[in-house]
Amino acid sequence: MEETHRVNCAQGILISLAHDSKVNNCRMALNVYLPKQYYTPNAADLTKEKPIPTIYFLVGVSANQNYATERSFIQWQADTYGFAVVFPDTSPRGPDVPDVPDIEVVGQSAGFYLNATAEPFVKNYQMFDYVHKELPAELTTYFDKVSPVRVDFLKNVSIIGHSMGGLGSLTGYFKLFPRYKSCSAFAPVVNPTSSDSNAGQISFKTYLKDPESESAAYDPCELIKSTTLTAQDVDGKQVLITVGTKDHLYDTELHSQRILEFTKGTVWEGKITVQLIKGFDHQSYLIATEIGNHAKFHAKHLGLL
Repeated sequence: MEETHRVNCAQGILISLAHDSKVNNCRMALNVYLPKQYYTPNAADLTKEKPIPTIYFLVGVSANQNYATERSFIQWQADTYGFAVVFPDTSPRGPDVPDVPDIEVVGQSAGFYLNATAEPFVKNYQMFDYVHKELPAELTTYFDKVSPVRVDFLKNVSIIGHSMGGLGSLTGYFKLFPRYKSCSAFAPVVNPTSSDSNAGQISFKTYLKDPESESAAYDPCELIKSTTLTAQDVDGKQVLITVGTKDHLYDTELHSQRILEFTKGTVWEGKITVQLIKGFDHQSYLIATEIGNHAKFHAKHLGLL
């Protein structure tokens, strides 16, 4: 892990990093926002007992680690509540990484946050393990070496996402529960295995060797339906989903309210809120407008309120 750039941002510092990923077999880039609390005179002493928590921010197709960094304005929220933010890339990249440039929803910039099993993608496209396992461990090792101020990249963590990243955040939350303290999503794809999700069908058939049997592991609705958790396990847990009423993908890809149907009769019934925000589309304006509500939601679950 090495620092490639840093710049003042809001009241903290935005750091760009790069490292050689063992699971993706390529160089991966990311951004990390360290809030103003990281730079207070007594931060090292304060964080010995209570490290700064972290939110992982996953974004969508055709984006990279700079998308939410530049458009979400979550950095100001991070300063308000005192959490760090990690912005991973959306896929592996490089001249030796397989790509499908004529299909937007697969290939470089569209890793779908899953572990590929089909050739030629299996070598590089291990984005589920990268985001949820390798990257947190690498960040922990790196920051423990370079700073006495403690940031918790492993335990007191939450996850948020937009579009494909919303799918990634929900999948990671349900699949690894209770790893993340909370989860929220903007305009997420919630049921990619359904026949009316073109992007989901294409990506799963491309990345997975046996999509019929493997796809359910990356579908939030299917994960909810098959949950073995008890009501006690999810006590106090909530998931927040926000979608714009003018999102052109709502009826063709997202079907965001469908997730509520899958919760019926499960322990997740009543635990998921789907907000429809009038007049907003699929772009980052929705994120920038509603990020305050999402940040407060996460801050509560991270013990910052």
